[in-house]
Amino acid sequence: MPKIDQVQLAFPVLIEVAGTTGSGFYLNDDDGIYLVTAKHVLFKKSVETYTEPVTLTSLDGDEGFKTGLKVSFKLDCLKLMEEGNLRKHARADVAVCKIAALVKVDDGGRFHKYFLTNLPGVVSLREEGVIRGLPRKQTVRLLEVYIGDDILLFGYPTSLASDALDKSVPLLRSGIIAGKTLDGQIIVDCPVYYGNSGGLVAMPVADGSLIDVGVASRMVYYVEKTYSPRFDGPVALRHENSGYALVEPMDRVFEVIDEIRGATAPAKTP
Repeated sequence: MPKIDQVQLAFPVLIEVAGTTGSGFYLNDDDGIYLVTAKHVLFKKSVETYTEPVTLTSLDGDEGFKTGLKVSFKLDCLKLMEEGNLRKHARADVAVCKIAALVKVDDGGRFHKYFLTNLPGVVSLREEGVIRGLPRKQTVRLLEVYIGDDILLFGYPTSLASDALDKSVPLLRSGIIAGKTLDGQIIVDCPVYYGNSGGLVAMPVADGSLIDVGVASRMVYYVEKTYSPRFDGPVALRHENSGYALVEPMDRVFEVIDEIRGATAPAKTP
């Protein structure tokens, strides 16, 4: 598997709200920077908007992978919903929040630099640090995802029981594209645990960059049945992580971004 450019460790985002955690990632588009995650991470039971503030934490986009410097924001989801900058997919496990407007100031290199203006409902918790978002051009649609391709999962599995881990730094797992579901999700042979939901799933390529294939949704369970000769049948069921996981493709992310653009576009004068 190719080595990746380490500054891309600033793409993943730790999401904390109401005592729960999840993962997400920043995506740069021409008009702004978007937080992409699973719907069930940013919406209670995938339906209700959180009234509590949401905290976002990521590594600094310049040297964070070396220094450990982090960038943090606080979101007011009710305000962002009112302004049209937070939306969830009607059917898929996808939520997107536009957090800032961007003005490009540097065209040098693979990663451009921008002036960032926070949108209403977004408050910076630190004045230092740089956000780094995955460029939209480094994404693929479902039809361009091939079974057998190598992938990396970026996330914050906060359920891991080790005091040696800094749980505000993303962890990676490797796997492959294992298949596709009938309703258009991607199946990966890569375990997802509590805290990984909403994380970036991407293919590493030879030049060190990443190609985003989608958003981690949930693990796929297998069912273990316990039988009793005395009762002549199953007496207990146990659900375990199979090692496979479901991923929402980027097609569904861009559907939500299009909704946000439609909701926030200036009204046309007759």
